Parts: sequence; C-alpha cells; structure tokens
Amino acid sequence: MAKYRLVYFDGRGRAEVIRILLAAAYVQFVDDRIDVKDWPDLKPDLAGMDKWEQLLADSALEATLDLMSTAIALGESKKGPLEKEDDIRRFKEHTIPVAMTNYDRYILANGNNGFTVGNHELCTVTRDLFTVLDSVLHHGVFALESVKLFPAVYKVYEQVKAQPRIALYLSQRPHSNF
Repeated sequence: MAKYRLVYFDGRGRAEVIRILLAAAYVQFVDDRIDVKDWPDLKPDLAGMDKWEQLLADSALEATLDLMSTAIALGESKKGPLEKEDDIRRFKEHTIPVAMTNYDRYILANGNNGFTVGNHELCTVTRDLFTVLDSVLHHGVFALESVKLFPAVYKVYEQVKAQPRIALYLSQRPHSNF
C-alpha cells in the first residue's frame, strides 16, 4: 500500500478535512506540518513570486474554480434532457467564451511567455487553467479551434502540455469519462 505524506502548515486549515478523511478510512499518513515562514522556500513559484503576483494568481484562480464548478454542476445535473441541453448550450456559447476572453486579457496584462502570472511555469492558476481546458476539450464542450481564438490562453495551454513531465503523464494517462 502506498505511504501518503500530507504537507501543510502547522494548523488545521484546508488540510484538516483531508486528515479527517484519511483517519476515517484507516489510511496511515505522515502529517508533515511546516512553519508558514518556510513555505516560500518549499514552493516559491506556485502562487507567484511576490505578494502582487500572489494576489493576481488568487483572483484568477477563483475565476477558474468558478468555471470548473459550473462544468461539474452541468455534468451532475438532474434536470430533464431539454433543460440540461439548454444549460450546456449556454455554457458552450456564453460562459466559456466570456471566461476565455477574460483570461486572454488577464494573461496579456499579467503573464509572460505563455504563463498566466509573471514568468512561472506552473503557478497555481496556470496549472488549473490547463486542467479546465483539458477537461472541456476532452468532453467536446469546447473545440481546440475555439481555444485558438484566444491566443494567450492557447499559448498557456500548449506550453503546459509541452512540458516534458506533463507530456509524459498525458501520454500515459488512462482514459476516463470525467
């Protein structure tokens, strides 16, 4: 069985629900608690290199999570076929294009060289934006040709996909329906 290691701040915070779930499932794990002051040395690029980039990343991340939540809600919808089809059409024709327009502007204003914030390969929002795009493309909700209409977003998508470790993972990733 795999040995799990949970790395989080020396407090409850967002990791507490994970600790509770692991304990309830009788899963042994190493609870590696770190001091907040040590965080930048461990993960300096995930949320931006300074407070301003962190603020930019956080604001874009919230928009990404909203988009992801909307997509998940569509997949889990218990509405009738006609209502669900109408919701999916609105998502494809309005929600995603508006979000991509906003991301394109955001990246052009704050990113650099195909990154969402600064010049960081995998800051949190870059990774999450890639994941959302990868998912909507996988499900045919949005076409790659449509993503290309948003050049900054497309560049982020292609740049993340081309990173050697990510490309390897994607080439070996098992097929899934969601």
